[in-house]
Amino acid sequence: MALRLLLSACKHQQPLLTKQLLPAACAVLQAAPSVIHAPAAGLLQQATASFRSSSLALSSDLSSILAKEIKHEKAVAEKSDVVAAGPPAPFVLHSKLGDTAVSLTRDFKGEKISVDCSVNMQDSLGGLPLGGEEGEEEAEDDDEAADVQFNVTVTKGDKALVFECISDGTYLDIRHVSLEPAEGNDSDTVFTGPVFNELDDELQDALRQYIAERGINEDMGEYLRHLMFDREQEEYVHWLEGVKSFVGSS
Repeated sequence: MALRLLLSACKHQQPLLTKQLLPAACAVLQAAPSVIHAPAAGLLQQATASFRSSSLALSSDLSSILAKEIKHEKAVAEKSDVVAAGPPAPFVLHSKLGDTAVSLTRDFKGEKISVDCSVNMQDSLGGLPLGGEEGEEEAEDDDEAADVQFNVTVTKGDKALVFECISDGTYLDIRHVSLEPAEGNDSDTVFTGPVFNELDDELQDALRQYIAERGINEDMGEYLRHLMFDREQEEYVHWLEGVKSFVGSS
């Protein structure tokens, strides 16, 4: 009975059920009298061959679906004009495919300025308007989707000021400021700074002006939010291609 159920599952392309039934069918075959070994073995051989054929068919279907999705994503991909124009001068962009983090760097009067941003840092990128009525309507419905979060590090000597920032391209605000060792803070108990919004208003404005003098402004926010959207799309296609390659090699 187990062997016939197995063959039926294979014929109807039910690979999960087939996988479950194979051990039981093998056990039946081992326990069966020698007089029925031949026909039973024949059924098991048919079932195994059918299972392999079904698995290959499903793998082929997945590969073709992945190829279709890759083709679609590449066809609709459109690089943002903001990103195509390059980062705000004089910053230099550092990024590589397969890594969602990017860094923009520059020197300023003996200081090292680094702007660090990652697709993984963002709450959402789905509503970013890239030039089209539909995207603009989505952004109006969900303002948070257009925000980009990033860190600015100003390094001088063995110390660094780290600014946690947010921008939607029309404004830029600071969420937190910490003073850390230049090599980074590896302790959870070190005081990293007060709540920014609880600082005196004059001090808040002075800190905003401090980073603005170093090129951290609304233009940087506008560039970063478009860059993150483009990078998310690039990484998605890269992921699809990796999965397709994996499936095709099995």
